[in-house]
Amino acid sequence: MLKNIAVYGGSFDPPHKSHISLVKYLKKLPYIDEVWLLPCGDRTDKKLLLSKDARFRLMNKIFESDSDIKVVDY
Repeated sequence: MLKNIAVYGGSFDPPHKSHISLVKYLKKLPYIDEVWLLPCGDRTDKKLLLSKDARFRLMNKIFESDSDIKVVDY
C-alpha cells in the first residue's frame, strides 16, 4: 500500500508549541497518511541547546501516542 508521507525536518531545539501545531495541521490534511519528523544532527551555523539524542527523545515523548507520527533517526 502506498502512503503519502509529510517529512518535517528541523533542529527542534527545543521542540515548542509551533512545531506541535504544524505537525497536528499536517496530520489533519486528507492526503497525508503519516508525518515523519527528522531532527537534524550537529550544526555548524548555530549552537544547539540540546544534543541530537535529547531532541530525538523529546520529540518521541511528545508524539508517542500517535502511531501516524514517527520521529526518524538517521
